[in-house]
Amino acid sequence: MKRIRFSLLLMAIFAIAGCSKESNISKADLLSKAWKYKSFSAAAGALTVDILSQMRPCELDDIYRFNSNKTFTVEEGATKCASTDPQIKESGPWRFNASETKLYLGTDSVEVIDLTSTSLHLRFNEPGPPAAIIDVIYQPAQ
Repeated sequence: MKRIRFSLLLMAIFAIAGCSKESNISKADLLSKAWKYKSFSAAAGALTVDILSQMRPCELDDIYRFNSNKTFTVEEGATKCASTDPQIKESGPWRFNASETKLYLGTDSVEVIDLTSTSLHLRFNEPGPPAAIIDVIYQPAQ
């Protein structure tokens, strides 16, 4: 019986240690990787539109790369919309606000809804008419 309790205690300690180690990862570390689209939608009033389903394949494979040196790039994926398009479509600095609830990309800002090692959920308002709330969810690019 003591052996079972000791084993359970050890498992609990390892589980807690594992959780605390992952929670020590900063949002900047979580963000610093390459991301690709998972979902992209716009909501205006009661209407929600799946933007992702309307995008061309050459847009769907774009890569959003956030570097640890606080720079970002938006890169063409394997498919370019035009053969003359540059590989890097956009670049600039990125930073969080103090509470890490907003992400600034150059002079633009977006709300960080969720950021984990497997998901980046951003939201921003698109002025109208009609005004819309844009939700973009990214997943790690392979």
